[in-house]
This record gives sequence, structure tokens and C-alpha cells, in this order.
Amino acid sequence: MSLNCYRIGWYESKRDDATTDVIDSSGWFHTGDRLYERIQRIIDETNATLPRYSTIEHFKILPLSFTIESGELTPTLKLKRRVIQEKYQSIIDLMYASTKGEGANL
Repeated sequence: MSLNCYRIGWYESKRDDATTDVIDSSGWFHTGDRLYERIQRIIDETNATLPRYSTIEHFKILPLSFTIESGELTPTLKLKRRVIQEKYQSIIDLMYASTKGEGANL
């Protein structure tokens, strides 16, 4: 999952219970537990309305947004799935390993 870190930062700054999520000087977005829990709650609510084969079982928040410049998006802003899979294969492998009880807790 790739978040629009600037919109999340703006949203969090408007909340009374703002999290400790920050965007560092290199543009990396660091998520706090409260944001992760909020996203998990939304996913759980959505999953409850979907058939089992369509649900999200695991997710990982990636540190940067997908961009055209980094090669993950086409000029028409479509995802380049093969590029994303190759670039983030180690994270994907960890998510599937944790499903089998072999990987680290994400």
C-alpha cells in the first residue's frame, strides 16, 4: 500500500489525537501505530462486506508513494505491476511467509 503522505500529514495535523507520523527530509513517510490501526480498521470494515476471495489479508505501508519518475506508474498513472513486484519482492515474500507462520510479524 502506498499512501499520499502529504494528504495524510495534513489530515493528521487537523486531528486532536494526531499521531507521531512524520515525513522526514528525504520524503520518507514513517507511520505510527495509530495510523496503521486506523487503516486496519477500515480494511476490516471493508472486508466484512466482501466475499472471502476478495478480501485483503495482509498489508504493508510502503515508505514512498509510487511515481512516474521512480518507474512504478505509467504517464497515465496506471500501476506497472511487474515493476512494483520486482522492486518490492522481498516485502511481498515476507507477507506470504508470515501467512505460513515462517515470516516476521508485519
